[in-house]
Amino acid sequence: MKADRQLQIALVAQLEGLLVHSDAEAIELVQANSALLREALGDAANDVSQKVQQFNFEALQAPRASQKPAAAAAGSI
Repeated sequence: MKADRQLQIALVAQLEGLLVHSDAEAIELVQANSALLREALGDAANDVSQKVQQFNFEALQAPRASQKPAAAAAGSI
């Protein structure tokens, strides 16, 4: 279970990094890891996936700007 949590944290941190740089690889990352992303983000995964698919990366960055990075805030995913 701990390994899954570490994978979730790593995935969200990687996704955040791609979004910050408006990197289109975020789309592939979300598509390839949809199940793990759903485990990490719960219902919010649908919204994240939709915005990433629409290349609406700015909408995902704004709310997270006031939060700690996912890797540091392991309990908040």
